Amino acid sequence: MIASLRTEASPIVLREAFASGRPVVATNVGDIPEIIQHRQNGLLIEPGDSKSLAASILEFISDQKLAARSAANGLRYATEHFSFDDMMETKFQVDASLIGTEAAGPLSSPDDAPVSTQPVRPVEMASRDC
Repeated sequence: MIASLRTEASPIVLREAFASGRPVVATNVGDIPEIIQHRQNGLLIEPGDSKSLAASILEFISDQKLAARSAANGLRYATEHFSFDDMMETKFQVDASLIGTEAAGPLSSPDDAPVSTQPVRPVEMASRDC
């Protein structure tokens, strides 16, 4: 997977590639160098350097151990840093601090939320909005 040929702060495709367990070649832009450790969980190249891009792709093709190690390390990084629950908890904490309230603690799980077993018909919803 090749991420960010030009400037991009924090590409989602990089996170997706890590989460799918693919080896990554990315450019040294934005916060990518903070995420990718060269030859550990991906390969970093300079933007616009097509020779380095080609060499990096060929390196992953010819060195299957490097490709597998980088992919596994990327997947581990994604698991540790890109958890949806962790990101939502952080967002909740930031939102709570912005409105000046103390967060009551971790967000409750969807299993804890009350669930209605009664279907809501569109007519009922429309009349509630009036």
